[in-house]
Amino acid sequence: MRKKIFFLFFSFLASGLLIYYVFSQPTGLSWKHLITRFNPVYGWIYLSLYGAGFFLRTWRYRILIKASSRQTRVPFGSLALVTASRNMLVDLLPARIGGLSYPVLLNRVVGVELSHCLTSFTYAFIYDLLSLGPLLGLVVLWDSLSTSHFYPWLWVLSGLILVIGLLVLFFLEPIVRKASQGLQKWGKASTPAKVPWKKTIIFQLEAISRSFYQVKKSRTFLPLLGLSLVIRVIKYTLLYLMLLAVVEALLNRKMDLPFLIILFGLVGSEIAASLPISGLAGIGFYEGILGGTLAGLGIQPAQGISLALTMHVLTQVVDYSLGAGALGYLIYRWGIRKKNLLLNAGNGETGKPAASD
Repeated sequence: MRKKIFFLFFSFLASGLLIYYVFSQPTGLSWKHLITRFNPVYGWIYLSLYGAGFFLRTWRYRILIKASSRQTRVPFGSLALVTASRNMLVDLLPARIGGLSYPVLLNRVVGVELSHCLTSFTYAFIYDLLSLGPLLGLVVLWDSLSTSHFYPWLWVLSGLILVIGLLVLFFLEPIVRKASQGLQKWGKASTPAKVPWKKTIIFQLEAISRSFYQVKKSRTFLPLLGLSLVIRVIKYTLLYLMLLAVVEALLNRKMDLPFLIILFGLVGSEIAASLPISGLAGIGFYEGILGGTLAGLGIQPAQGISLALTMHVLTQVVDYSLGAGALGYLIYRWGIRKKNLLLNAGNGETGKPAASD
């Protein structure tokens, strides 16, 4: 409890200090300038790319769930609601723990077996990590061809990310399988039937092991890697475009923002936002890293942080609006299902909601 209060206090402090710093500086930036000078073309492009990325992310979850169990069919609409809720909560809660809302909502509300929820959640995370390597390689290649600069250490970093991702992907299933087998032996020796939680852990780990194995033999590696790479490209392209729109609107001039440098700033900001103490709703260290990146490109530090904060808030408006509506509807559905289950239990019926409901 003390640890949670500690993290919450310093998250408040990080966000408060950032907001105080931004509004105490005579940067000349104002919301009036943003509203009057913002190019709506950037907004339409952002919404279009966001919609495409959202569709592809939901589709990837569906492929992973199908690969983990041939019998499970999840309606695309239900999965889209869970994805929208996850997109909001992952940025709202500290240390990215909001991402855990995906398996929880998918299991509790939609009715998908927990092992399939955790499998699709885990593999989506790994493919996100894995696709960062090829994305960096593509950006470095593009930058090298356009500027004639060669970045050997970036090529090494790109390859290293790819190799680490492949190793994790290759060894994940065997490690889980061995852990499951070891836990089964331990369970038999310690009579898990007398300890309910031991029996539950063994059962779930066995189910996850089978689910991981199904994904491994489904031959979906290349389609999922390609899909994940497209999702990554869309994500950072729309963030770059939003940042470009904010810079042009608030500074009232066009600026050359090298995509390679901005990519590092965005990735670094996401890593900072994943720390236990990063600020409320992600506002804090995210702006510090991205603002520092902009300062390195010649923008005043206070202006850089203000621009990063404005861009971050604008992108959150879309995530929070869509996510809040989706989460509200899922909570409503969950209440209806609980009520129906209680009525069925009162009538002597048993069962749980199916994933196809």
